[in-house]
Amino acid sequence: MVASIPAEAIVGQYVLHPGRTPAITGHRPILAPGCLAGLLQGQDLPRLLRSLGSLFTLCAQAHQQCAQQAHAAALAQESGSSPHQNLLWLTTRDHLRSVALDWPARLMPQQPPDLSWLQGCPVALGAAVPQDATVATQQMRALAHWLQTTLLHEPLDSWLERCASDQSLLAWCHAQPTRSAPAQALLHAEPLCALPAVALQPLPAGDADALKALANVLWNDADFCQYPTWLGRCAETGPWVRCSHPGGVMRTPWTRLASRLRELVELAALAHAGQPASLAHGALTLATGCGVAWCEMARGLLLHSVRIDDQGRVQDYRVLAPTEWNFHPEGSLGQAVASLAPDDRDTARLLAAAFDPCVACL
Repeated sequence: MVASIPAEAIVGQYVLHPGRTPAITGHRPILAPGCLAGLLQGQDLPRLLRSLGSLFTLCAQAHQQCAQQAHAAALAQESGSSPHQNLLWLTTRDHLRSVALDWPARLMPQQPPDLSWLQGCPVALGAAVPQDATVATQQMRALAHWLQTTLLHEPLDSWLERCASDQSLLAWCHAQPTRSAPAQALLHAEPLCALPAVALQPLPAGDADALKALANVLWNDADFCQYPTWLGRCAETGPWVRCSHPGGVMRTPWTRLASRLRELVELAALAHAGQPASLAHGALTLATGCGVAWCEMARGLLLHSVRIDDQGRVQDYRVLAPTEWNFHPEGSLGQAVASLAPDDRDTARLLAAAFDPCVACL
């Protein structure tokens, strides 16, 4: 049934309108009331995981990981998988893939993409999570060494300390004798540094009680998956939340963009040192046959909730993804785009790149 529906009918897109209110229109039809449940109804776990991989191709493995945990919670069982190790590897790979592919396309669309800087990278952009945790750990440590010797040219910890501020990271980008593609992309986005900071309302990714309450709203409000709020307000999720500054205020939208590179380096450094990464994840049984699971991935907090029958087959399904938080028309991005001049589409495009959509943004 999933394969019979045209991709354009479920993927959707967002459109930016500088100087207007609302400044963001559009949505993902796949998250419309009843759509996802209709596609997945009656599927057992193996088929469910395959379907979700087809429906959410860009972050397929993170969706499958979350779905497996939610299904196990609905059965009041342990899933048997290793979410922490998988999430660390997945988030690192997706950061790398975004820096390599999304940044050039969004920030330097007139230039042909340059992937030469990835030569020798031990984590392939299209690779799947290694089944063996030892292999995953070895790859992460190899990635840390590669970042240190090929991209940063200094120890990871010293780079993180030296480039903690926007100004110091920009100085690093300018100072490279041969600028790598990531540095060039950040320099192209430098106009974002001149835009005002916006107060941050983060999602409570590490609070199980709050996420249980969020899941209950998910089941009681049919439109919530497309237009979510937290405590009556728009909220944000993503690496810029995990790397938020004191007082919950981001310096500029450029900080949001740069946080992806910073977290890529930070996660690799933690893996190299054998330390755990603070990527929240968990699962809860909400009621008999109903479970919820959540995990922080590269774009932010992902939440899946499922209702199953006595045979473990899907009766109903909900997904709450990071893009719907970050591209809410009344959120930080919407406010920033609305404040622009009506013809300033270049800045609107840079702002959208900083908030990292998982669907087309025009």
